[in-house]
Amino acid sequence: MLPHETVVQPKDVIRSFLSANKAKRIFYSKKNISRLAESFDKIASDTAKLPTKVLHSKISDKRRLWLYLNHNWRIKNVPLKYVGPWFRTGDLPEEWCALSVVDTAERIKTNEALRLKSIEKIINIQKNLDIVLRYYPPILIQGGEVRTSERVQSLPLDSEDGSHRCIAAALSGKQTVTAYVGFP
Repeated sequence: MLPHETVVQPKDVIRSFLSANKAKRIFYSKKNISRLAESFDKIASDTAKLPTKVLHSKISDKRRLWLYLNHNWRIKNVPLKYVGPWFRTGDLPEEWCALSVVDTAERIKTNEALRLKSIEKIINIQKNLDIVLRYYPPILIQGGEVRTSERVQSLPLDSEDGSHRCIAAALSGKQTVTAYVGFP
């Protein structure tokens, strides 16, 4: 284990996933929310109270639950150029998501006039990017486990949750992101 890595348990990753899903309506908001930390603390507190069995039951996608429970997890800094977004990230064109999140961010920069919900979400995340990433690190899995299509570039890491956040980070000029990283 590298010095900048911290081992975490699957339940921590699951709690983060569930909390991020509750918080998305806030961090996708058009407003710059001044009491963001307070809102995020409340969501985290509510999720932390849930027993493990309830946490598991709240993940409807059983493949996702299996991935979370059957990987070794660390929280660490990773270069964004090694992260592939979901191939179907919201309404972004598939070809934009076939490469890395850095490449996807470049496509957004060169197509700013395009009105897509995902672009709006990404721009809204940027308004509060540091706090959003601090509370809700993306969840990344070994490359090839999520992005299984032959139409995507093989990268070391696949975004299992947090593609919009990773793209927002790249669009903001960040080269790395702190994330939950899971390997079998």
